[in-house]
Amino acid sequence: MSLLAPIRKWLKKNKFPRIFRTITERPFLLKTVSVLSLVILVFLGALLMDNLGRLLALKSKRDVVEKDRAVWQSIIQNYPGYRDGYYQAGVLSYRLGELHEAEDYAKKAEEIDPSFMPAATLQAFIKLQKQSQ
Repeated sequence: MSLLAPIRKWLKKNKFPRIFRTITERPFLLKTVSVLSLVILVFLGALLMDNLGRLLALKSKRDVVEKDRAVWQSIIQNYPGYRDGYYQAGVLSYRLGELHEAEDYAKKAEEIDPSFMPAATLQAFIKLQKQSQ
């Protein structure tokens, strides 16, 4: 018989708690934590998919606006005196958040026709937007 045998016998009899026995020996707590983790994971996945869908929709809208602006820019190149072309390119640049370019288009439309009120209105919107930034 070894010297450690009485110690082992005493340890088996008294069973000291171990650090690693807390969650794994309580099946209800383990199942609750597992289910809660799964619910959180599913919720975050759904939230991520929703945000991804919104991002793709915004990108699609932005692409349409950029294509429209390219059409108006080609019209301006072919007809440089067409004030509505400059105005439309300015509005689309404003919608894209390119305020400096939008302001240039609005000024050009106003140069062509000083009594063209939509160009003045666009310039006012651009000025307000620049002040709020």
